Amino acid sequence: MKSLLLLAACLLFVGCGKQTEANRETLSKLDGLKAQLDQVKGELIARQNQPVRWATANKREIESAIYEWIRVKTEAAKQQEILTPKQRDDLHQLEVLQAKQSRSYQWPQMVGPRAGFQPPVNPQPDQDDESLSEQLERARVPVTDILEHRSQIETQYHNQYKPEDLIAEYVKDRFDIVVDSSQASFSESGVLYSHSGESLDITAGVLKLFKDKTAQ
Repeated sequence: MKSLLLLAACLLFVGCGKQTEANRETLSKLDGLKAQLDQVKGELIARQNQPVRWATANKREIESAIYEWIRVKTEAAKQQEILTPKQRDDLHQLEVLQAKQSRSYQWPQMVGPRAGFQPPVNPQPDQDDESLSEQLERARVPVTDILEHRSQIETQYHNQYKPEDLIAEYVKDRFDIVVDSSQASFSESGVLYSHSGESLDITAGVLKLFKDKTAQ
């Protein structure tokens, strides 16, 4: 009987020891979490006391640089195409029709109103009574594969660089807010409010970053 009581006492003592050790580990983990929370809280308070770092960037100017780069790259890709004489003739015919369509869209708005001339209400139909759009559709058929391949190449270039991505890369750890200043060219400021008179236009820096990346 005494042996059983002694055994029970030992088991109870061992169990209490393990529970105490577990409690110590839990308290240690809680102290660690509390220290991390205090650190985060201190960083947030420090940030609140710091002024917001902001800059302006002309998104339209950056987009223009990207589009010009895409145009040059796609034209260079066209020069590398291996085409038959017939395919070149078909593409030329399509370009002629596209230019004609472009002029037909611009002429009533640009020439007519400025010159005080009203275009005819019922213009003469095109040759063989086909509309210009129908001619264009017919002209695209023999060069569909070429046009699709060109479109894929252009899409790849479009997806390679975007103004938002370039700006984000340039301002990383430098600024908190970047305001689009494109409207400034139309006598409208893109900056709606500033608590400070100091700001930095980063357009030139972003354009240099883009130039460096595309030169690689």
